[in-house]
Amino acid sequence: MFLCTCACIGLLASCYTAEVVVGHPKPPYVKAGSFKNHHLIWGLVSVGHRHDAKELSGDVDNYVVQHQWSFIDGLVSTITYGLYTPTTTTVFVSNRP
Repeated sequence: MFLCTCACIGLLASCYTAEVVVGHPKPPYVKAGSFKNHHLIWGLVSVGHRHDAKELSGDVDNYVVQHQWSFIDGLVSTITYGLYTPTTTTVFVSNRP
């Protein structure tokens, strides 16, 4: 019963989001692209290709990187008991120079 309660609380909680601002981008932002990050054992071990946000931002020096653990990512992590924990990273660039 305790495990079920913890799973429900985890699924109903808000999504974790962290943003890193590189340089001084001016809003509004446009999505340049996104990619999935693959982790094992509750995020302790990173597997797969390491992505670079600079690849998606192109030659732009000012951009925003948003790292998110979405509802779907949390659901997958809960179903696998934390053995596989995906996250999503999205890169935004300024819409104006």
